[in-house]
Amino acid sequence: MLSTGGRTGLSNARNVGIAAVDSEFVAFLDDDAVADPTWLSSLTEVAAGDADVLGVGGWVLPDWGGKKPGWFPEELLWTVGCSHRGLPTRQTTVRNVFGGCALFRRSLFTEAGGFDTRLGRQVRGASGCEETELCIRASSRVPGGRFVHEPAAVIHHQVHSQRQRPSYIVRRCWAEGASKATLRRLCAGQNDKARGPLGPERDFILRVLPRGVADGVGAFLRGRPAGLARAGMIVVGTTTTVAGFLVAAVRTTFSPVPTAGGAPVAAPEGIPPVDVPAPDVPAPDVPAPDVPAPDVPSQDPAATQATPPDLHKISA
Repeated sequence: MLSTGGRTGLSNARNVGIAAVDSEFVAFLDDDAVADPTWLSSLTEVAAGDADVLGVGGWVLPDWGGKKPGWFPEELLWTVGCSHRGLPTRQTTVRNVFGGCALFRRSLFTEAGGFDTRLGRQVRGASGCEETELCIRASSRVPGGRFVHEPAAVIHHQVHSQRQRPSYIVRRCWAEGASKATLRRLCAGQNDKARGPLGPERDFILRVLPRGVADGVGAFLRGRPAGLARAGMIVVGTTTTVAGFLVAAVRTTFSPVPTAGGAPVAAPEGIPPVDVPAPDVPAPDVPAPDVPAPDVPSQDPAATQATPPDLHKISA
């Protein structure tokens, strides 16, 4: 158990954990997820096989605790921290990995810094994008560095009952839109200039979501009423995300420039400290509706699989 020094937030907690280890690799697993027995070995094999691989992400399956709601579209599984339709189903290089199911080289955090504490979950709200910003920043600072998506590394993420409601999806979409506005400013000029830092999101909106709407409407016309509900949820979720992005983008344009969200965290003796980046970009001043944290016991995947001696696991 490590103390965060009274500072809250997912990014800060991860930085504290990173600074406390000296292994070659650091793996992150959500505390309400259970990993398949081969999860760690699948991630480690990819990273160990190529020195240019800075991090590897896996595939997140939803655990609904029962039957999946018929209105919930596969395209919006990202709102509950799971792999969504449109992600590659084969091992491939990606812009970023999902932080709750990933493995990174420890040296990455020495070279590129830690997670930016102005992004990521806090006690209140449902913001994200902290791992996306880290991956973009690391790729720009480490020549030849890349991140890999490995679908063979599977975890099962609990989707708690309060997150199986349309109201939660709407709140999560709003917060994600605001986070994406911050991400765009933080990463300006660091990624593919032709596509910008939000290139994958643009492709998702223009290619994947229209197909999801069409599939839902088609299912409805074939006598499946839930298909229309799924199509409607995609439209509502997308509209809400874009609205959150636009509102945050306008507000941050006129916001004062804040300092970084945290100071460098202490490291064990002999390990370089993990610096929290301090780019001159304000965080979005957009209030996100409260999202209650699930009151469920944590599960330790260590009980179901062996951990390589050169790897630390940190729940996030």
